[in-house]
Amino acid sequence: KKKQFNPNTHLIRHGTDWRHFRTALDPDLKIPAEVSDLPRPIIGFHGLLADWVDYALIKKTAEHFSGGSVVLIGKIAVDAEQKVKILNDVPNVHFLGRKPYSELPAYCKAFDIALNPFAINELTLAANPLKVREYLAAGLPVVSTDIPEVHVLADCLVGTDHADFIAKIEQALANPKPREDVSDAIADRLAADPGSTRTTLHESLSDREFDVLRGIATGQTVSEIAVQLHLSVKTVSTYRTRLLDKMGMGSNSELTRYALEQGLV
Repeated sequence: KKKQFNPNTHLIRHGTDWRHFRTALDPDLKIPAEVSDLPRPIIGFHGLLADWVDYALIKKTAEHFSGGSVVLIGKIAVDAEQKVKILNDVPNVHFLGRKPYSELPAYCKAFDIALNPFAINELTLAANPLKVREYLAAGLPVVSTDIPEVHVLADCLVGTDHADFIAKIEQALANPKPREDVSDAIADRLAADPGSTRTTLHESLSDREFDVLRGIATGQTVSEIAVQLHLSVKTVSTYRTRLLDKMGMGSNSELTRYALEQGLV
C-alpha cells in the first residue's frame, strides 16, 4: 500500500530461530512431564495470553475436542485477566504459565497441532505473529484465524470464522504432513524472504538473556522473572544490564517496544 507514495518501499518480515525450534524433531529431546501424558490430540499455544487472543474461540475448540487437551503456555496479561476467565471451567484446558524460551521446542514436540487464535481487529490485522513461524520450524501443523500475514505461509491453515477454524483443525489432524517437511519448508521460506538473513539485535543474546527480555516485555518484575527462571534477583538484574548493553538500549520500555515490534511475545 505504501508503494503508491514511494516505489522504493520494501516489506522486511522478521526472521525466526529456525535451528532452535527444529530441535523439536530431535528424537532424544524429552517431552516435559506435565504434558507427556495428556489426552490427545494436544492442541497447543505459546505466547502472551493478551487481550488480542480470542478466548471464546479457544473455549469452542476445547469443547469440540473434549477428549483431547488444549495447552496454553504463556503469561496472562493484565488486560486479559477478565476475558480468560471464560476458560476457568473447561476441564481440558491446561494453563502451564510462562516457560523459558530454551524449553519451548520440547513443548512443541508434545503438540499435535498449534494455534494462532487471534481475535480479528485493527491491531491483529496488522500483526505478524512470530509464533506461527516458530511452530512451523518445529514441524507442527498450524491453524490461524484470518489475519493477512499468515496467508503467505503454505503450511498454515486459515479459519475464516469460528466454525471454519475448528474444521481446519480437524482437517490438519486428519491429514498430517511429515514434520521434517513442514520444518524444511519454512526454512526455505525464511531464506527467500527479503531481509530474513539480516541480523537482529536479540540474536546476540544468550538463552537466559532472551528469557529475561521476554519477561520484561510481558510486564514481569525482576522478582517475578527470578522466580520463573529459578534464579536470584541479583542474577536477573545482571542479565538485564547485559542485554541493555548488548542491544544499546537504556530502559525497560525500550526493550518492551523492541520485543513487540519483533513479535517476540
